[in-house]
Amino acid sequence: MPNADFFAHFGLYIAKDFLDTELRTELLSEVRAAPAAPAMVTADGEVGHYVNENTRKTNRAEVSAETVSIVKERMLSLTPTLERHLT
Repeated sequence: MPNADFFAHFGLYIAKDFLDTELRTELLSEVRAAPAAPAMVTADGEVGHYVNENTRKTNRAEVSAETVSIVKERMLSLTPTLERHLT
């Protein structure tokens, strides 16, 4: 897979060190240990979600609310930077 610089070349925003090494290691450990189930998909015009491994072959891990909050807070903190990048 190409590295982040490859995608930056196409104008995508890259947040270098978005997660520091320690936090990244902790998050990966939690995700790997968390209960997981196949991720659901939905198609245009269809009602409900279903598993379709031809469309999306991935699992959804159930991590703690604290972990979700940490990542969400970090992502929201990028809002001003992303707004500048996209204008």
